[in-house]
Amino acid sequence: MSASEPWSERRKNQVTVPASCDTCGGARGFTNLLVTKLPDGRIQFDPHVTGVCTVTVEEDAARTVMNALARWLG
Repeated sequence: MSASEPWSERRKNQVTVPASCDTCGGARGFTNLLVTKLPDGRIQFDPHVTGVCTVTVEEDAARTVMNALARWLG
């Protein structure tokens, strides 16, 4: 992966996505969103990469997110 790609792979089961936090403010891409596939198959979203507040979804819910993004992005 090159540095010019919009996200970078941290490990095989994690990606970091440049994002914006509407609560904290800041420039676009200022906040990182860590997305991790957990050993049990669930997907965890960790805004700010702090572990303080995470959102974890089951595989079916993750597929719903994936399908919605595919529709929106064409």
